[in-house]
Amino acid sequence: MLWGSFLAGLPEELHSPSGEASHAEWAVYTALTLYALHQQGKNDSMQVKDVSLGSAARRLAGNDDNRERIWRRLNLVAQADDIQEMSYRLRQLVTLLKAAGIGLDYAQLAADLYEYQFDSTANRVRLRWGQDFFRMNKNEEDNENE
Repeated sequence: MLWGSFLAGLPEELHSPSGEASHAEWAVYTALTLYALHQQGKNDSMQVKDVSLGSAARRLAGNDDNRERIWRRLNLVAQADDIQEMSYRLRQLVTLLKAAGIGLDYAQLAADLYEYQFDSTANRVRLRWGQDFFRMNKNEEDNENE
């Protein structure tokens, strides 16, 4: 079972004493299951350092024709009420990323999912995803100016 493979290495302070999964356990579990879905059948690693969910969604959108459709999907993820709903919505987005061969930083996603579960930090995660979606990197700016 997947729970056992990551619980052994999770620091004790992140474990839940109540018998229910802690916020950290849910975040790691969700990120790992999404990574497994994303990696399935792929030779190249879909774990790509420093590619946030917002950045990956921006790459998926590619051109203006897809931008609104992908932005709506990312928005649905960001509006999730709890980690279970977010997991479901992320699964749909990850399936699209997989089909397009676009990787994602799953360690960062796990950290984002952890922060998202707290009222004090959820908006920060949403803002970061939105900024990354709309941020143009230097290569994209150069291509647009040509």
